[in-house]
Amino acid sequence: MGIWALQAVISRPTSVPVVYAMVLNPPSVIGAEAKNVTGASMNVPVEQPIRLFKQLGPQIKRIGVIFNKNRTGYLVRQAQVVAREEGLELVTREIGSAKEVIGALESFQDGIDALWIVPDEMTLSQAVVQQMLLFSYRKRIPLLGLSDRHAQMGALFSLSFASGEDIGRQAGELAQAILTGRAASGVPPTNARKLFLTVNLKAAQKLGLEVPRAILTRASNVIQ
Repeated sequence: MGIWALQAVISRPTSVPVVYAMVLNPPSVIGAEAKNVTGASMNVPVEQPIRLFKQLGPQIKRIGVIFNKNRTGYLVRQAQVVAREEGLELVTREIGSAKEVIGALESFQDGIDALWIVPDEMTLSQAVVQQMLLFSYRKRIPLLGLSDRHAQMGALFSLSFASGEDIGRQAGELAQAILTGRAASGVPPTNARKLFLTVNLKAAQKLGLEVPRAILTRASNVIQ
């Protein structure tokens, strides 16, 4: 349960099957060599943010992403594939520390139509999120955060896991599959299947955007 427990287990390799729960970005911890590990992460499936951006309208073509390769490189690669399938493009900037975020933002200039905060520890501090919010308003482009707090701070919307209980249930289902005879390597890990979408209509007004009804109807929380 949690990333520290997973790190402790991975540091002492064992042949016993391991099922984790409530871990963010587990591939950054597990590595390719661990064949006996599966579990249920807190990550939102990458298809969901990409499709949310597409629902905003045809003006959204290029989505800016700032990330650290060791932490979320795997996720960005997955998202690039999905974006291409949806006719969109991810414009990425790789950073080595949080100090590089401002420079990465400025390098986008007018080259993106939206900005996405991925679950990368280098971009999650309040100071960094505030810089992204300032960039969003200055360039009048939508920002997608990954917690309700980000939307409360001023992001157009946020998308996060909605139920720790359901993630635990998913982990239990994976454990049950192993206990009935399947190898852990043959039980694919899962991402969050219950999601919490917050839409900030005050931010939309400031950005001069109209949020489509299709997005509003699936929102868990709407900030008026």
